[in-house]
Amino acid sequence: MKPNLIALAAVGLFAFGCDSPTETTAESPEPLFAKGGNGVIQHMSVGSNDICPGLGLPPGCDANFSLVANKWADGTVRGQWHDEFGKDENGEQLGGVHASIDCLEVSDFAVGIYSWPIAWVSGVVTRSSNPFYSVGDGVITLALDRGTSASDPFEDLLSFTVPLSAFPEGTTCTDMPELPVGALNTPFNGQVKIWSK
Repeated sequence: MKPNLIALAAVGLFAFGCDSPTETTAESPEPLFAKGGNGVIQHMSVGSNDICPGLGLPPGCDANFSLVANKWADGTVRGQWHDEFGKDENGEQLGGVHASIDCLEVSDFAVGIYSWPIAWVSGVVTRSSNPFYSVGDGVITLALDRGTSASDPFEDLLSFTVPLSAFPEGTTCTDMPELPVGALNTPFNGQVKIWSK
């Protein structure tokens, strides 16, 4: 940040030190400072083999859940999200879903004296091998970052991949909707990382 500020200050001194009048069409740098530049201001990542422990099943029974999302200072959100559903009780492959993330909302989740970062993400299905999800469908999930390792007193929590069609039309992650009861109470064998500047 400091080198950028020094560079902008030098440019400003040079511009205002000119003898001849110049016409300026560039916008004031103030909006840039107000936004703190255009770096990443919110981040969420999840890597796990999903919800098996929360269902009383051995870790690894389900396939992977991976998600990475970033929000920039100008509001742009980019990310990818993949959820493989493993096999059913008969050993049949359940397929999976891949989504392009276009919404990320980070907030604080407080319980008593504790407070943890929580994040909602939503996006659009771009590939699907599961009949419950079609390309073009909207999906949403959320996760709670309650620690950095298995030795922490609280484990991270992850919601299911929920179709946005379960909510009123136009719902996105910015609405921070309440997901199905119990979804956030599902522990999993993985790690959530959430931060916000």
